[in-house]
Amino acid sequence: MSTEKIIEYYDQLASEYDENRFGNSYGQFIDFQERRILNKIFKNQSGKILDIACGSGRLTNFATSGADASEEMLKIAHKKFPEKEFFQAKSNDLPFEKENFQGCLTFHFIMHLDEDIFTKTIDEVHRILSKNGTFVFDIPVKNRRKILNQNQENWHAALSFNQDEIEKFIKNKFEIRKKFGLLIIPIHRIPKRFRKYFLTFDFLLSNFGLLKNLSSYHIYELRKI
Repeated sequence: MSTEKIIEYYDQLASEYDENRFGNSYGQFIDFQERRILNKIFKNQSGKILDIACGSGRLTNFATSGADASEEMLKIAHKKFPEKEFFQAKSNDLPFEKENFQGCLTFHFIMHLDEDIFTKTIDEVHRILSKNGTFVFDIPVKNRRKILNQNQENWHAALSFNQDEIEKFIKNKFEIRKKFGLLIIPIHRIPKRFRKYFLTFDFLLSNFGLLKNLSSYHIYELRKI
């Protein structure tokens, strides 16, 4: 699907995105785990932080500003955070000067890209980050998908990588500071009323030794070099 069609898709989804994706117990489970990790990473972070593909602003509380290609998503994000700046822009063409931010984050976005746009996004983030700046993103784990024989038939969440592949994309630009696992328990198979009781157990399992590589998602904390 073309970039324009994807933007149109999210423009149409914007008004119901929060409720549709994170208004249920499964989405709330993921949201809680992601916030737990972002709190660890950005607890002592200072300076300007950009939320790339910020969407409705779900995680923009961790940033000082946001950018997204969807105008309708930005309208919702701005209502949530009227004190913050938002920019309509694509991740591979960001309207900022070099070394303008100390941190960047993007969630539930890279998984929708093709490898070419992902490469250009890495280049743009590297350009706008200051030296030793932090870049945080999530990506589905390829090992997990192979084991479960999960194949995406269209663009939605189609991109997945393992660490060795990520290292090739970021070579000479970033180094991996930390990798977190997320969602190793098939939480969708657990009755909704019990899911919240598995939050800590899932986090511990997802980040225990080799089990980390069997989690559904990896969250990478990169440092610009």
